[in-house]
Amino acid sequence: TPGIAKIRLALGRALEAVGNREAEAEAAYRSAVQLDPSSAESRVTLGNLLAKRGATSEAEQCYRAAMDLDPRSADAHFGLGNLLAERREFGNAMVQYRAVLEIDPGHVDAMANLGNCQLVMGRLREAIATYENVLKLRPGDQVVTENLALARQTLAKSRPGGG
Repeated sequence: TPGIAKIRLALGRALEAVGNREAEAEAAYRSAVQLDPSSAESRVTLGNLLAKRGATSEAEQCYRAAMDLDPRSADAHFGLGNLLAERREFGNAMVQYRAVLEIDPGHVDAMANLGNCQLVMGRLREAIATYENVLKLRPGDQVVTENLALARQTLAKSRPGGG
C-alpha cells in the first residue's frame, strides 16, 4: 500500500542519514518499491543508495524504471546523469542533465554537471556559458568558479597566439 511504502521510504532515509545503516536503509527502500511499484520516488531513492554503494547496473535499472513511471522525474534523470558521467559517458550524461533542466530550469547541480561534461568534452564555449549561468544562480561557488577559469584558460590557449 502506498501509505506504508511512504513510511518505509522515510525509515530508509532516516537509517541512511544516521550512517553505517545503509544495508538496513536499502532493505527499507526495497520494501517501499515492493509495496508501491508505481512510485518513481522510491525507485530513485533506492537507485541513489545503490549508486553510492557501487551497484551501478542495478542503480541504472532503478533510474530507468523511475523514468518509465514518471518521465518528468528530474531526480531520476539527474541520478542517471551522474551515473553516466561517472562511467565517463559524458554525451549520454549531458542528455540526462538537459532533461533535468527542461523539467526544472533552476536545478543548479544539473547545470553545473552539464558544464563539467561540456568542459571534459572540449566544448569550451558551451561550458563557459553554462558555468556563467550557474554562478548567476549560485554566486561564489568555488568549484564552478575554478572550472570556469579553467575553461576560459583552455579556450585562450587553443586560439592562435593564445599560448
